Amino acid sequence: MSGHEVVRRAIPDRFSEPGIIRRMNNPILSSDYALEDQIGFVLRLATQFHTAVFTARMVDSLTQTQFSALATIYQFGPCSQSELSKLLALDTATVNGVVERLTARGFVVSRDDPNDRRRQTIALTPEGAVIGPSAIGAAKEITAGTVARLTPAEEARLLQLLRKMIGRTGAEAVNGDALASLRGQRRKTAKPRPERRVEKRRLPARNGHGQEETR
Repeated sequence: MSGHEVVRRAIPDRFSEPGIIRRMNNPILSSDYALEDQIGFVLRLATQFHTAVFTARMVDSLTQTQFSALATIYQFGPCSQSELSKLLALDTATVNGVVERLTARGFVVSRDDPNDRRRQTIALTPEGAVIGPSAIGAAKEITAGTVARLTPAEEARLLQLLRKMIGRTGAEAVNGDALASLRGQRRKTAKPRPERRVEKRRLPARNGHGQEETR
């Protein structure tokens, strides 16, 4: 079922001319409150629409949360469940379930942190590293399909307004802490580059006539 079909089935005649006339003639339905004008109702329809597009186009039947976790680990490298929870803005219980399902499918693996044995990180398996790029490619097509009726300017404006509505600044601060932690781990595990020793080449001694001296 396409995203547009989902919306049509959810509101079969609400926006049709007979539906509008019916509301105008009903004193209760024609009050100041109209469900279809409420932000929550429209956001729910938009979510249903996007979910239908996502389900139809995502590879390997990944769910939205599974894809988000897989793409995040692919982008930032191994991270703990706590860091993954912050980056995805999801509670730890939800992330734990997502990681378990990705592990069962062979896409990720838990391993000890080489710098802290009390800490475990989630990393991609070779199979997960292969599926990552194709899943991200599908996600780009999903985004394009979701906003196909918008101009680029409208898409950018919509994203800006939604971020403002949910207070994205606070979420970015949390994500920033998680990213700082990940970068700190990268610095600890990064191997120092060996210094290149440049040997100075000794020129042969020459006599006063410009000829090389022999010993």
